[in-house]
Amino acid sequence: MEDPVNERIPADLRPKKLAFSGFLYVPKVDVESFYDTNVLAQSSNEQSDFGLKIKPSLVFEKQYQNHVFKFGGAAEITRYKDITDENTIEPDVFFRGLLNKDGSLSLPFHIKYSQNAIDRRTPQNSNLSLKPIMIDTLDAEIGFMKTFNRLSLGFMTSYQNKSFSNGRDAFVQIYLFFFILFVFQQMNPIQQQTNKKKCLFILFFLF
Repeated sequence: MEDPVNERIPADLRPKKLAFSGFLYVPKVDVESFYDTNVLAQSSNEQSDFGLKIKPSLVFEKQYQNHVFKFGGAAEITRYKDITDENTIEPDVFFRGLLNKDGSLSLPFHIKYSQNAIDRRTPQNSNLSLKPIMIDTLDAEIGFMKTFNRLSLGFMTSYQNKSFSNGRDAFVQIYLFFFILFVFQQMNPIQQQTNKKKCLFILFFLF
């Protein structure tokens, strides 16, 4: 679970990570108040209301030898003053890691579960439903990369399963792609993600 806005903040200005028993962790709570002039997104009979969003989150990081792990969760809680049928709780949990062996073989993996309400203002929305429609999403990715000096070969596979609270048909997506990576400057897998001086050429084949 990444925060795109936080990722754009310079590293020196980001909140400091806390440490406990060999783990780094970042607790956070976001609070937002708002006023919506058309809560149900209706073309007629518009209803307005005040609302409050609270999003607590907790993320842990652990580095063991050459391996890196990150896991955590959050829940966005939305509450309206009068139109309480629109109240929602949207949980989000994840676990990801990068296993490295001798700097030449790496195994990235990622699994995430989330539950989100469909925005009533989006196309194919839920503005005719009595309550918000929730989507349960399970994402999983796994792959490997083998490095030969400055040349790396690998593949990733991605799985996604979505189901809907209103009985709409669930669907599954599976992707598989291969890639070739050439690095001008020799680095270990962790440095490859953070060193801004690297130059990469990537070819991938998507099925």
